[in-house]
Amino acid sequence: MQRGFTNPFRRIVAVNDSLQLGLTADQLTRLGGLGDTLQTKIDPLINDLADVISKQGKNADPMSMMAALGKQLSQGRAMMQQASKDAQSVLTPEQWAKLPPEIKTGGLRRGGPDGAREGEGRRPREP
Repeated sequence: MQRGFTNPFRRIVAVNDSLQLGLTADQLTRLGGLGDTLQTKIDPLINDLADVISKQGKNADPMSMMAALGKQLSQGRAMMQQASKDAQSVLTPEQWAKLPPEIKTGGLRRGGPDGAREGEGRRPREP
C-alpha cells in the first residue's frame, strides 16, 4: 500500500548522491521537514485505505471497491500532487531535471485509464 504513496521528499534525499543532485544543507533541511510533515498525513491515509479494503473482503466487486476507496484515493492524489510542487520549489531546475518521473509525480502514474503510458504495455489506439 505504501508504494502507491511514496514520500517524494524522502526519495529525493535518498537519491541525492546517486543522481549527483548536490543538495545544499538548506535544501536537505527543507526536504526533511516537508517529508516529515507529509508522512504524518500519508500514514493515516494508508491505514484508512487498508481498513476499507479489509472490510470489502477477499471477493469484493471491483466497482464497489473503487467506490469505497474513491475519497481516500483522491486525497492521496491531491497530497502527492502538492508534494511534487513543493519539492520542485525547493530544488533548482537542474536538480529537478535529474529526478526520475516516479519521484516527480510522487509515484502517481500518468497515462490512460490503466495507468500505462505509451510504450509500457498499452497498445496505441488505431487512427
